[in-house]
Amino acid sequence: MLKCSDILSIRAIFGYIEDRFGIRNLSESEKCVFLEDHDQKTNTSQVVTKDILSHVLTKEMSRPTLFRAIKVLIKNGFLEHFKEKNRQIRCYNPRTKHRRYS
Repeated sequence: MLKCSDILSIRAIFGYIEDRFGIRNLSESEKCVFLEDHDQKTNTSQVVTKDILSHVLTKEMSRPTLFRAIKVLIKNGFLEHFKEKNRQIRCYNPRTKHRRYS
């Protein structure tokens, strides 16, 4: 049986991981978009926004909320627009600013 102390322990672990990864201060929607982007597997490290919209973490999110989250993540350096295609973004590791390669 799950206890409140178990949930507290899990939340503490998640908080520690978010701190170490540098995403603790992001909103929940921004975290979902960022984590979803990392979950996408592509050979070129670009992600198409339609893939973000259909992911399990973001499929219930409204389009305006999703695009606001993307805008904040780009502004803060977690993502960048892929210059060659209009609807693709690149994901960065927030701690090292290195591109994610699959």
